[in-house]
Amino acid sequence: SSPTYQDALGAMLVELCTCSPGGMLVFFPSYGLLAKMMERWRVTGVVAAMQRCKTVFEEPKGSEGAEVLESRLSGYLHAIQEHDDWIPSSVSSSSSSSSSS
Repeated sequence: SSPTYQDALGAMLVELCTCSPGGMLVFFPSYGLLAKMMERWRVTGVVAAMQRCKTVFEEPKGSEGAEVLESRLSGYLHAIQEHDDWIPSSVSSSSSSSSSS
């Protein structure tokens, strides 16, 4: 995905953050793409813009997964209970997507 595409997707998510009540769930098809997009969005200020209206969580990958995921799930619950504005980003083939079935 080109930087133009990454920036356009980021701008769309920021716009959705500002006009959507409650939380949002953003899925990516791979951890590689999730990491690439989050890195680009940190550099370009998209993550900071999203953080101004919602709490952003990023699903951990691999060996760091269990402990970090547990901590982030606590963060999700706190954000939902306190603010009702949150954005977890997850990989569609991960445990996050399969646990909802």
